[in-house]
Amino acid sequence: MRLARFAIFVAITAAMSASLASTAFAKNCAQVASERNQAISEHRSAVDGMTIMRGQLSDMDTNDPAVIDREFNRLSVIDRTWRRKFDSATPDERKLFGPFVKVFDDGVDFWRSKKTAILSGGITPVSGGELYRAQIVKRLSQLQSIERSRSKELAKLQEEVQHCGTGERSGHAPSSSKWNGTYTSGAYTMVVSGGFGSLQYTADRPDDGGNTTDHTTGKCTVARNVATCTDDGTYKDSDKTVERKSTVTLTLYGNTIFAKSKVLEATVTLASGQACPDPAQCTGLHAGAEFESTWTKKP
Repeated sequence: MRLARFAIFVAITAAMSASLASTAFAKNCAQVASERNQAISEHRSAVDGMTIMRGQLSDMDTNDPAVIDREFNRLSVIDRTWRRKFDSATPDERKLFGPFVKVFDDGVDFWRSKKTAILSGGITPVSGGELYRAQIVKRLSQLQSIERSRSKELAKLQEEVQHCGTGERSGHAPSSSKWNGTYTSGAYTMVVSGGFGSLQYTADRPDDGGNTTDHTTGKCTVARNVATCTDDGTYKDSDKTVERKSTVTLTLYGNTIFAKSKVLEATVTLASGQACPDPAQCTGLHAGAEFESTWTKKP
């Protein structure tokens, strides 16, 4: 009888231990998934910020009057905001705000001189912009550091998630059906489709009235949640057409794809019909240029 009671006690204790272990395991899985989602959000913010910074650097080399007016007006609003902060600040706060005021003053002066140069037909030289450009480069470098850090963190968390629990955390690589769908990133839409081990996609930026379009197609091989792709694209705006070939790496985390691309070769045809002799001077989509983007799956 005592032996039977002891056996029952052992069985109950084992069941309770298993239940507690299961609860702790599930909690850990939930924590890992939450940490991964947070890292995804931070990575996406860094990538989006990098895209903005690169766009602002590229805009500084433009002679498009519409872009010049847009950036002059945008910087003027920001400059006035920082000026008001500076004027009402305490002495200690002015030490903090002063460098930002100088940067935005310099930016406004730069875009004003660009406007003047356009109106003068290029006779008036463009001046300023050194502080503004340096601040953009500094911020871009900071965001790149954050992006690299979050990428490493995501890779580790994804491995933990795949070895945790069931379903998405079963340890199996995402199937093609997990990739398939329509994703958006800013003005772009990407459609992903394919079978096991390989994927295809098309990505498009439609004309939004600014005479700018972009169309790319890619073919990929898939290993777990990473797709390695070759990409052909055609970008057009009012100044030029750019034909390019790129390598692209897509990494799938849940309903989010992180993309990294590097342009291998590019040819630029100007609106006049002439070829640009140095693509790096005519477009940011020149050979060697690298880009990151974040794509979110549509429901």
